[in-house]
Amino acid sequence: MKLKLLLTVVMLLWANCALANNHPATVFPWPQPGQQVIGDIQYTRVAAGETLLDIAERYALGFADIRDANPNLDPWIPEVGAEVVLPTQYILPAVPWQGIVVNLAEYRLYHFLPERQQIHSYPIGIGQSNSPTPQGDMHITARIPNPTWYPPASVIARWQSQGREVRRQIPAGPDNPLGPFAINLSAQGYLIHGTNQRFGIGAQASAGCIRMNNWDIEALVGNTQIGVAVRIIDQPVQIGVLEQQLYLKAQRPLGGQVDYPSAAQIHAQVLQAFEALGNAERQLDLTSVEKIYHQRLGISTQVTL
Repeated sequence: MKLKLLLTVVMLLWANCALANNHPATVFPWPQPGQQVIGDIQYTRVAAGETLLDIAERYALGFADIRDANPNLDPWIPEVGAEVVLPTQYILPAVPWQGIVVNLAEYRLYHFLPERQQIHSYPIGIGQSNSPTPQGDMHITARIPNPTWYPPASVIARWQSQGREVRRQIPAGPDNPLGPFAINLSAQGYLIHGTNQRFGIGAQASAGCIRMNNWDIEALVGNTQIGVAVRIIDQPVQIGVLEQQLYLKAQRPLGGQVDYPSAAQIHAQVLQAFEALGNAERQLDLTSVEKIYHQRLGISTQVTL
């Protein structure tokens, strides 16, 4: 009985903390009916001593987001004063907006909270090409503070091949790659968790689990409960509507990806979405559509005139 009461108090504290600590860049109002685009593109300039990763963290972006959107800037030694595009406008995934949706292609997790009329969006790290994050439908089975890490067989094998010390379990602390919280998924062996490696957010860097910044996993844990649905998808090209205008966004293919949609497929999908607008006054900018598809900068761009 005492243990149950203690756990209840801890969960309430998490929830209160999450409500107070959500990064403002991660919280968006629920879009109007018929619209799928949230947020706005922003711009900033590089300050002395900053890397693009420093800027990305400030705006709730991952490394891939800011690197791809700024191909002419050195990510680690960008020119001081240079303008930086912040791709902080998102086209929501083309799946039901329920629970948690992870789009691997975007390195992004969406948490849909219709009861609050909010969508929370977080940058994430995902599995490497030889240990990919699994796609499919699952759910949360546990939320764990200060988790112990039990390295998977693939990590142990790598340590052995490198002649490193093999540790079968690593308690909470700076050496633990799970960070301060972990969320167990019903897909056995897979977690959503924090990290002790900031460079892994917006990258294919894990053994298959989903990594989050520590402040983001804290907020997510406080806003979820056991049983929440989790859907993991891979949608590298997104199409959406905002205020009767059509928007298109294309990401780089993930390492190891072999089924990236063709230009003809995307062209057909864009035409279908344009016709669904039913506005004879609009024109479709096919030149922009082709440019967005081939450049793959990960920037949401209006393609109607």
